[in-house]
Amino acid sequence: MIKIDDTDIKILKIIFFDARIKLKELAKEVGVSTNTLNQRIKRLTDKKVIIGTTLSKNMALIGYPFLAILGVNIDPKVEQHIMNVIRKLSKVMAIHKTIGGFDMIIFVTAKTINELDNLKQTIKKHNGVKSTSLMITQKFHLNYEAIDLKTQ
Repeated sequence: MIKIDDTDIKILKIIFFDARIKLKELAKEVGVSTNTLNQRIKRLTDKKVIIGTTLSKNMALIGYPFLAILGVNIDPKVEQHIMNVIRKLSKVMAIHKTIGGFDMIIFVTAKTINELDNLKQTIKKHNGVKSTSLMITQKFHLNYEAIDLKTQ
């Protein structure tokens, strides 16, 4: 675990809400120089606290109204093979290896429920896939305010 201070926490909280904020504006809001801000962001990136940048899309607006989570249980011997198969599927948004009810959860999007079912069946047919469970989300809420970042 790396140590972060109150300034790092301010930076993270602000970019959680608006990753497109101009660096000059962010520096002013945090109360540091642009140079200091750049150094801190570089350190947080080097330490993998910040990993790349991403774009959250409202998939419904571009014709993909269904967002679902597919829980999958697999034989550990075929984990890498199954991961490689899933990565190639066009409607897969993210794959998480998990501990608990499923060995992995997969975030997928689709135009129809039938497409979601076809995706589930495509994954289910591979040797080593023990079970699958499809959960369709009703509404997406993103709430970074609930994250209570604290210094160590």
